[in-house]
Amino acid sequence: MSEGTTISASWRDKLKGAGARILTGIFGKSAPEPETAEPKWKQLEIVKWPAPILKQEAKPVTTFGDQNMELIQRMVETMKRTGACGLAAPQVGVGRRLILCASGKGGAVPMANPVIIAKFDSDPLGDGKKPVLEEGCMSFPGHKVRIKRYHAICVQFNDPFTGELLGLESSGAPARTIQHEIDHLDGITILDHALPNQRKRIDKDMRAKLERQEEKKARRARVAG
Repeated sequence: MSEGTTISASWRDKLKGAGARILTGIFGKSAPEPETAEPKWKQLEIVKWPAPILKQEAKPVTTFGDQNMELIQRMVETMKRTGACGLAAPQVGVGRRLILCASGKGGAVPMANPVIIAKFDSDPLGDGKKPVLEEGCMSFPGHKVRIKRYHAICVQFNDPFTGELLGLESSGAPARTIQHEIDHLDGITILDHALPNQRKRIDKDMRAKLERQEEKKARRARVAG
């Protein structure tokens, strides 16, 4: 199985046909020019550990349509500016089961309520074991953890604009990204995959960073006052 992600052609056609005017940038391809200029989508702030939302299970997306576009476009912009290959809604402070994963030239695939329905332990040409690789996370800047993931997966999800149930197959690095982002929806982070000593060290460091940031804010507030 070659590395990458395969998306249903019918999904691309339906999604682009339904709202091509607002999909520029999501698939990394040109869409018809809108009648009026699109607003400039602002980058979102990344939530850092130990923010409570990172430990909570996200709620299902139940409302579909263009009302999801601003959040998705701002998540896309955040991915572009940070160089991220994936992003989950809880990482930007939104407790909904929505993720984006990079696809193609600067584009991203948005998935609502993603569920892994099939898993494959290893590359058929490999040694039969799950790959173990280091993963970083924007919610844990400066830290990486070695994590065992499935080599290939099949994912079922809702189109965030129409609610249609869709699916894709993914392997290698893209599959790892999807698994990482789905973890976030279940309140699971790289910290949960770390060994006990590493977990304590990362947690301590992140809490210390937060404390220093709060101290800086307090000093600025006192100066401004």
